[in-house]
Amino acid sequence: MDEVCYIPPGGKPGGMAMDGQICSQCNEPAMNNGSGLCEPHFEARREAIRRDLPQVASVVRSGRRPIEADKGLTLGRLLRIAVVTVLVVPPAFFAVMFLMGQTGFEFDSGGDRGATLGEARLAVKDQLRDPGSAVFSDELRGAGGAVCGRVSAKNGFGGYAVAQRYVYLPGTTAVLEGSRSSPDFVLLWQAHCR
Repeated sequence: MDEVCYIPPGGKPGGMAMDGQICSQCNEPAMNNGSGLCEPHFEARREAIRRDLPQVASVVRSGRRPIEADKGLTLGRLLRIAVVTVLVVPPAFFAVMFLMGQTGFEFDSGGDRGATLGEARLAVKDQLRDPGSAVFSDELRGAGGAVCGRVSAKNGFGGYAVAQRYVYLPGTTAVLEGSRSSPDFVLLWQAHCR
């Protein structure tokens, strides 16, 4: 720094001087800010500090609050993440899985379009006396895109009948074991469901 204090044009020597204190860089009166420097030395020191500070990423000014370069993980952010993870994600996942099951959606790894589980269940329910009481079990994807399984439903006396096997081929009606319309059920089962 300069040994001689610079007095700005039109300024007073020492600026806002403190009573009796002298600038530590020169013999001019010090400013009334506790720095122990006269105004020119104080300004020079402030500029030197500003130059030495790392430059912060520029922030786009808008009507919103400026975004800081790196906020880090705060307690508020951690709580928001926990709430979303616990309260939002699981119900949304189960809702999607439920809707997929209701519509008969299946993940089909094969290239051919086989029957979906929903299509098969609808076709089987069309042949039952009480479709709302149908209970499906042992369902699997058979050969040729068929869906095979077992179904039990209420009979004419209001009790559940023994589970019947069924075969559903895409684009056809379901064939139930023991029904009058399926004398060759065993052949269908052996061809598509073994």
